Amino acid sequence: MAVKSEKNTKNIAEAVAEMILPTVTEHGCTLWDTEYVREGGMYVLRITIDKEGGVDITDCEAIHRAIDPILDEKDPIPQAYQLEVSSPGIERVIRTDAHVEACRGQTVSVKLFSAIEGVKQFTARLDGFDEDGDVLFAVQNGEAWDPFTIPRDKISRMQVYYDFSKDEI
Repeated sequence: MAVKSEKNTKNIAEAVAEMILPTVTEHGCTLWDTEYVREGGMYVLRITIDKEGGVDITDCEAIHRAIDPILDEKDPIPQAYQLEVSSPGIERVIRTDAHVEACRGQTVSVKLFSAIEGVKQFTARLDGFDEDGDVLFAVQNGEAWDPFTIPRDKISRMQVYYDFSKDEI
């Protein structure tokens, strides 16, 4: 099941996600994301897993060992690559509709491709999607929340925001 085009990294990531999803699920985890990217001079297949209560190194190792033979057998990637399995982390990147739904109600940090009304990045509560498919946010204004939307194609990067200064040690 080799994917022919080296430039078609999105299709490779999607094909890999489809073939490893049952194994990830069998191990009690969810597949948060699959990326196939070129970094420096090498390709990296990055599998991001999650589970209730969080992922630890043991989970990452178990998933790595379980999916490695599947990837070797089905050989979906035409060139050499580095396989990485990790947790999405506390400031996880939000890229898909499922990510938006999973992070609904959380504070997110958003970067836009270009400024809208003079703003190129902001922090707000993520409230999902509106009826047009735009991403719905809200910012606190005293006791109230002011909602606003941003078209999805205007968002360069979105990730969960965690205020480390409020952490108690």
